[in-house]
Amino acid sequence: MMARDGQHVGVLPIALDDIGAIGDALISGRIARRWTQANLAHALGIPPQQVQRYEATRYRQASLVRLADIAAVLGVRLEGTAVLATPPPEGAAPPA
Repeated sequence: MMARDGQHVGVLPIALDDIGAIGDALISGRIARRWTQANLAHALGIPPQQVQRYEATRYRQASLVRLADIAAVLGVRLEGTAVLATPPPEGAAPPA
């Protein structure tokens, strides 16, 4: 939903400057929804202790598929760009 000034209502933008920021965004999304870790666990069909472990490590141990599941349940849209940090040298062969 858009406000008169063109801003999204209910949107909390969080910069995803590094992979660790994804975990922060998911935790913030849960808190913004006013969900407990137990609420999230129930929605995902996993034990609450698993959500506690995920959040204790900022979701670093979660698979990409699990991160996508959590984002979908929370209504968090993750956007970003994958960028090759340094281009390969001209004529470089791929590793064998």
